[in-house]
Formats: sequence, C-alpha cells, structure tokens
Amino acid sequence: MRLVSKGLPPVTVPKITNTPYDQAQRTLEGVGLTISQSGEEYSQKVANGGIISQDPAAGTKVDKGSTVNVVVSLGPPLVTVPNVVDDPVDSAVATLKAAGFTVEIYEPFGISPLNRVASQDPKGGTQAPKGSVVRIGII
Repeated sequence: MRLVSKGLPPVTVPKITNTPYDQAQRTLEGVGLTISQSGEEYSQKVANGGIISQDPAAGTKVDKGSTVNVVVSLGPPLVTVPNVVDDPVDSAVATLKAAGFTVEIYEPFGISPLNRVASQDPKGGTQAPKGSVVRIGII
C-alpha cells in the first residue's frame, strides 16, 4: 500500500480589511500566510495605511504559505482648499462645504460686526484631506 500526502492542511483566510497594514501582516503570519501589497487607493472610509480590500476574501480556504494580496488606503483624497478670506460668512461656509470640508467658525475679537471671513486655516490654495476641518475667523 502506498500513501500519498494531501499536503498541508488548508487554512482559513482571516478578515483583515479596515485594519492597519502591520496588524494585518501579523494576523496573516499568525495563521501561516503572507501579505503582498497589490496597490494603493484613496479612501474616505479606511484610514491612511489601512487595508481597503483583500484577495482572497476572508473565509476562503487556502494552502498554508499562500499570499493574500491587499490594497492599502492613502486616506481621504487631497483637494484644494478654496480661498474664502473676505467672503461673507454664509457664502464662505457654503463654498467650503461644497468642496467637501467641515467648517469651524470662530470670532477672534469676540464680535463680528462685518460678518466676513478675516482668516482661514488651512489657507486657500493649499491641499487638505477631503472631509477635514477648515477653521475660519470672522470679523
């Protein structure tokens, strides 16, 4: 009688999406798998350095030693911050929100009789992550 090996027992691919790359690598190595970055993409949902997608998918049975390909997040896309200095507050807020930013308003002098933007951070024309806060000072 001749015995033929069926090879190593298969392992189940764990879910590693939405986790940081180094944590995903440790998780995969813990079950005998390796990781390979197959690409990078911007993501509004997955933090910079996190795993957006994996192949093979979680729950798939694969041979021990197999490679899991991942796409890593670059974080939210960068967009140009509109310059709203000297704009009326309502117009400035609408412009910033339309560009994908959250707006924080402050009154540096405690009052704002002119109801206009005197300063902004980050400055207009710079790049910032979509969804980040632009702080405007009004006078």
